[in-house]
Amino acid sequence: MLGLKSYGSRIALQLGLTPAALYERQRALVRLGLLKSSQKRGPGGGVQLNADTLAVLLLAITATDSLSETDERIRTLCNARIPYDKTCLLTGEKTLRAAITRIISSPDLAKQVSELIVTRNASSGILRYGKNDNSLPTAQPSLEASNFFSHDVKLPGSRWLTNTATLAGDCFKFISEDLERINNGIEHEIEITVSSITYLREKDFTDPI
Repeated sequence: MLGLKSYGSRIALQLGLTPAALYERQRALVRLGLLKSSQKRGPGGGVQLNADTLAVLLLAITATDSLSETDERIRTLCNARIPYDKTCLLTGEKTLRAAITRIISSPDLAKQVSELIVTRNASSGILRYGKNDNSLPTAQPSLEASNFFSHDVKLPGSRWLTNTATLAGDCFKFISEDLERINNGIEHEIEITVSSITYLREKDFTDPI
């Protein structure tokens, strides 16, 4: 069965990282307590592959480019909420982590996502989504947005300069469809793809994390 480490090799380059660099992010998230790792070696060991662990990993990547900055700001971003105790119109969730988890769990929701925009120095996120409006000549999607904010940001920031990262909607669609295949018991299709990528051997890790 694929774990998060193995699956990360399938998506790393699309995220602008090497498999080794993505794995180091995973290890940092385990140390933070945002991911849980089994100490079992071999199949079933390490961090499990599921919608929640993938959501945390994606949010960590959007929060910072630096491994050394994989710190409490990731937890803050995961806990970012929609104000006034409201919920995301697309997912029905209150926090960004829960919303991304729900999206990855559902290909039907994932295909409606246009993008996730994270403002790094504010640990906030804007999730844009919508369905194609067939009444328009170009059938462009009519987009809505859910805004998730953090109220306990303690990082230095600027009122004039913002640092943002954007995760394309295609990312959520691709991952959610992969996860559906795995949950339906046809993960061998993905395992074959992963095992055929030669750069998986870039670094040999013996740690089960």
